[in-house]
Parts: sequence; C-alpha cells; structure tokens
Amino acid sequence: MSQSKDCKCLIYKDAVLMSGQSISIGALLLSCLTYWSLLFGVPACVILQVAWCCPMKKGGLVTAGVFGAIAGVICIVQGVFYLLVGGVGASVVGFLAGLAWIGTAVCVFIFSCSNRYRAVRHPEDEENDVEQAVQKNETVSNMAAIAALKNKAVPTEDQDIASVVSGMTGGSVVNKTIIHLPDGSIKTEIETVRPDGSKQVTTFVEHPKQVDE
Repeated sequence: MSQSKDCKCLIYKDAVLMSGQSISIGALLLSCLTYWSLLFGVPACVILQVAWCCPMKKGGLVTAGVFGAIAGVICIVQGVFYLLVGGVGASVVGFLAGLAWIGTAVCVFIFSCSNRYRAVRHPEDEENDVEQAVQKNETVSNMAAIAALKNKAVPTEDQDIASVVSGMTGGSVVNKTIIHLPDGSIKTEIETVRPDGSKQVTTFVEHPKQVDE
C-alpha cells in the first residue's frame, strides 16, 4: 500500500479525505453492536488511519472505500433486523453506523477518484509509477511522472527519455523510434540491451495537451 520508504505526518492534506478518516473512527466504534460489519469495517479503518502518515496507492484507498460501503450496508441491514425484533436502541445504533460508513466511503471515493488525489501526490509517487511500469515493460503515458523522475520539465527530446530508461533498466540504448499517431499523440519506443544480453522495448505515449476553449 505504501509508495514511499519514509512515512510523514499528514501525507494527504485534503479536507475531504481527512473527514472520511475521522468519520471512520466513529463508524468503527458504533459498529461494535453490528459485529458482522467489523469484518469489513476494521480493515477499512486501519487502511485510512495508516494513510494519515504513509502514502497510499489509489487502489488501496478505493479498497478502503469499498470496504466502508459494504460495512455501511451491513449495519443498515442489521439495523432493520433489530427494529423488526423490537430492539429500537440497537436499531438506531445500526442506522447511525451505516450512515457513518457510507459517509466515509463517499469521502474516500470523492478524494481518490477525482483530481484531488493527483493534486496531492508527491514526486516520489510519480517516480515509483514510472519505474514499476518500465520494469513490467508496460506503456508509460504519464509524462508528468517522467518529469518528476528527472526533476525538471516534461522531456520534449527523445534523448531525455532514453537516458531515463537506460538508467532504470541498467542497459544501453540501441534503438529509438518516434511515431506520430493520428490522434496527435507521440509514441516513443526505446530498445535497450541489459548487461546479460536480454532486450527490452519500453514505450512512452505523450498525449496532446487539451486546449481550453
């Protein structure tokens, strides 16, 4: 889940996510009477509390949101059950817990599935994305990530990108191919040869910038 070797306080200084993190604590406490929801509520709360200090992948946050939503549904179902059997007090607690978990999930989804997550990402997050993609021989289309890796503006020359790939793969660049795609994107394929003789072709796709009307 963590994307950085070092954990720091308040990694994501975002009001929406912090609201979800805080609400999840109350939701977990209320869930004590709707014990089945704890199967999903405890993991969700733990992930969100870890996110206070350690960077999380988007998938980790989304998982916490999904778990929170499931816990909320379970709480509401149990609240209805308690209401039917005459346990009004337990029913109220179940409904409150359900609403709290759903509120948590909504906050997490708003943060992780919007530009808010991208806005608070750190340079090392971008670097890790590129390094992992190159190692897996996946197409890299996030040019901002390349910029973070080089700690300068987005590369516009293929040699800049080639030097990045050479450093990450530990190999020598033997071929560079630039292809202009019909949609205006620029596709760069860089072939490297590692010291052990194995070859790898890394692909970068730079999409055209959107112009606001």
